[in-house]
Amino acid sequence: MSTYVFTGPTLSPDVGHRYLKATYLGPAAQGDILRILHRRPRVIGIIDGVFEFVPSIWHKEILLAL
Repeated sequence: MSTYVFTGPTLSPDVGHRYLKATYLGPAAQGDILRILHRRPRVIGIIDGVFEFVPSIWHKEILLAL
């Protein structure tokens, strides 16, 4: 199973690996979910995202991933 988790200051990848074997990526921004869809993920987790200087994830990206 391929699991991708977008995280940042809330949860470090080192701590995350203690609980869940996954590929940990930086905070999610607009277009990030679209960029990983070609990897055919089974699970996508979003813990942290960017929102101030970069556009946030678009709801249509989430719907497409579903």
